[in-house]
Amino acid sequence: MRSLEHIRYKFHERKATQVAAQLIKLNNGTENYTKLIKLLYLLDRTALIRWGFPLTWDKLVSMPHGPVVSSIYDLIAMQPDPAQPRLWHKHIFRDGYNVRLDNDPGDGELNEDELALISEIWNEHKSRNYGEMIDFCHDPRNVPEWKDPQGSSADIWPETILKNAGWDAEDIQSNAAELRYFGQMREDRECA
Repeated sequence: MRSLEHIRYKFHERKATQVAAQLIKLNNGTENYTKLIKLLYLLDRTALIRWGFPLTWDKLVSMPHGPVVSSIYDLIAMQPDPAQPRLWHKHIFRDGYNVRLDNDPGDGELNEDELALISEIWNEHKSRNYGEMIDFCHDPRNVPEWKDPQGSSADIWPETILKNAGWDAEDIQSNAAELRYFGQMREDRECA
């Protein structure tokens, strides 16, 4: 079997915004942004392992404080452009160390299984604060794909997550082809 190509896919901002909004709503409309980023990472990781595809389609990276959903991290960190606000910034607002839901984006991009997974991950971690979430994600028993990037960042490839979860190389390669296909289908739909 040939070596695996890295699985890449395109960030889905509308769906990511809806997923984040669901988590923020479960915490009464506000959440620590570090905790939110960790919850979103765990959601994408769990969905990838269970179903073969993530929820947000975000790039996953290792950073010094654990794994991160990269585009969402950037959206939280950036100042919104009032002249051309991103979809995320029309709904989710950063307030110090927290993010707040200002305008519910709905859940039209999410199916029942995805909504159930959001509730499941929330219920599993709702009592943890952001520091405990960092500790949880640093533990190799919980997130074996995270490696300390020594002050920088390093990609976490979906195939690494799948391999650590027990997927075999053939299944990972087949899944990579499906991810590329569905990612392209989504790009075509978004452009229409």
